Amino acid sequence: MQRLFIRLALLTLVLVASGAGSTKTAATAATAPAARQELYYWYLSPIDLFNDENTISAEIFEWWVNLDCEVDQNPSGGILLENGYTNNVYPHNFPPSVFLYYHLTLLTKKPR
Repeated sequence: MQRLFIRLALLTLVLVASGAGSTKTAATAATAPAARQELYYWYLSPIDLFNDENTISAEIFEWWVNLDCEVDQNPSGGILLENGYTNNVYPHNFPPSVFLYYHLTLLTKKPR
């Protein structure tokens, strides 16, 4: 009886050790960390008035819908619209991290 118990214990140990080695690599390969988008506190540029907290892409889309013109981070030919800060300290003790500019090029089709 004792020999049978030792053989079953060794067989169980071998099966657990071999099964754990194959599932460990498959589990780590299947899960990848999600991309993290940083939120910014947005202040309107000329008057430094708090607008909202949003990601860069969501804020660009929001202004594109409201103004019906191109909004991006390219300063050439644009007018400064908003400053994005990483924290909500007011008065600001550091320069903004992101600047958003709007360009007066209309996105609608021209009439024929």
